[in-house]
Amino acid sequence: MSYLITQTFVALLVAGLLGLLLGWYLARIGAASARSALLARLKNAEDDARALRGEVDVAVNARGSADAEQQRLADELAALQASGKQGAVDASELADLRARLKRADDDAKSLRSELDAAAKVRGSTEAERRRLADELAALQAVAKADTVDPEAVSYTHLTLPTICFKCMC
Repeated sequence: MSYLITQTFVALLVAGLLGLLLGWYLARIGAASARSALLARLKNAEDDARALRGEVDVAVNARGSADAEQQRLADELAALQASGKQGAVDASELADLRARLKRADDDAKSLRSELDAAAKVRGSTEAERRRLADELAALQAVAKADTVDPEAVSYTHLTLPTICFKCMC
């Protein structure tokens, strides 16, 4: 009878150790793959944010130049109207100046809308980057918690004989 109990105890011990090792190994593999996927997503989000920052800078520069052009054309038109030479200026030149001023206004409006859209996308990209960084930090905390402390004491060897001893009684 004791031989059967010993065999059962050894089989349970081997199964428990095998389950512990396989569980630990599979958890480490899963955490590593999730971490690498999150790192890749974080890198992509940072690349997108960098590209969007470049686009925002280009849009800001274009907006500044369009505003300067608009101001120059408005000043030129105002100077022509104020000089009293409006009768001397032919209607086609005045119409041309007004058309250029209208195009400059339209360009400024479209650049403002592009700048606003780029700012919205930049905000959402920054939010995604922060969320991915938080997920990565949580995963790293889980991975750190999964590490085995060499000074930790396992009481498994004490509980199994106790259970087996209670079963025999």
